[in-house]
Amino acid sequence: MNQSWEEQMKRLKEDYDRIPDETSPERIWAHVQSSKRVGKHRAPRVGAIAGGTAAALIAGMLVMSQAVLPPEDRGTGEGQEENPSVAEPEDDQDEDTEEKPPGGSEEQPDSNRPAAKEITYQVEGSYTEDTFQLLDEDGFSFTTYIPEFFETERTEAGKLAVYAAFSKDQQRTDEPVWTVTEHTDGKDLETMAANIRTTYENQGYQRSTHQFEDLQYGDYMAVFENTEREHVTVILQQNEQTIVEWQKSYPVEMGDGINAVEQVAMDEWEWK
Repeated sequence: MNQSWEEQMKRLKEDYDRIPDETSPERIWAHVQSSKRVGKHRAPRVGAIAGGTAAALIAGMLVMSQAVLPPEDRGTGEGQEENPSVAEPEDDQDEDTEEKPPGGSEEQPDSNRPAAKEITYQVEGSYTEDTFQLLDEDGFSFTTYIPEFFETERTEAGKLAVYAAFSKDQQRTDEPVWTVTEHTDGKDLETMAANIRTTYENQGYQRSTHQFEDLQYGDYMAVFENTEREHVTVILQQNEQTIVEWQKSYPVEMGDGINAVEQVAMDEWEWK
């Protein structure tokens, strides 16, 4: 009897070793039942019962070991299909994650131009590089770049006033150095120029004798001078039915700096 028990256990161990590492509980139990049927013809009844009990214990342990394995290590078994409703963790993460713009903001600026950039320009014959900020004002049909310490304000009349400061510690000018007005009433350029001359003549200004013949930029330019030798320059730029009036007036000591950055503003000018 002892010899039959040992032979039975040896045969069960050999059968266990032949079981694949990855299999289903159904295949395990079918294999155990097959081993029990063979054992009934080769061992006494007591040995068969003991062997069957041991085989059941082994099968139970195998089933439990399959249950605690992670999903990717479990065998699907023959005749079984993988559950398509179980999504991989990576798939869930891809579905729940949406790309967001840099800085965490979903709002996009009106202009695709950078908010600031370094620009090299010429002042009194020497080249210098400074930071310029984007000028993109609501209600105006253009964008350009002005020095980073310049400040802008909207007037009650809807004009854009630009105040100058060339450093962080410098106090801005008391009066705007540039005043920008947009005209959308459909007047032609010649009519607009005639209106400007009349307006400044009524204020005591006369057309300057130092008027430049060649335009550096824009479609029209006029320089006006009063008896105190104060100067005002007006530039008109036309885009379809819109005419932008750019008026500039500044202290004499700031002339070189203002003229230099004004050239940058005109070079960087873009219609929306």
